[in-house]
Amino acid sequence: MVIGPPPAFLDALVALQDPDRWQAVRAELFTMWTTGVDLPALDAHIDEVLAAQQAYAQTHLGTTSSAASHFPMFEIPDDLMTLIEDFAARLG
Repeated sequence: MVIGPPPAFLDALVALQDPDRWQAVRAELFTMWTTGVDLPALDAHIDEVLAAQQAYAQTHLGTTSSAASHFPMFEIPDDLMTLIEDFAARLG
């Protein structure tokens, strides 16, 4: 950004890194970004992306993640490690 990011943006970036606050901050950001947006196609697209990610995990890892975000390495690191180790073991 030419003039630098607004303080609220920087605050959100810091809060997104806090294990106790990231979900609330993410929800606030999504609400801010989608309030007043009436685009059923957007909602459908988000659902389709999630379904595709889950299908990929099922096909390639044999399971789907219990993580609620795109960052399972922070949410469920032990589960993710087990999935990766199992996958690698199947490769031989």
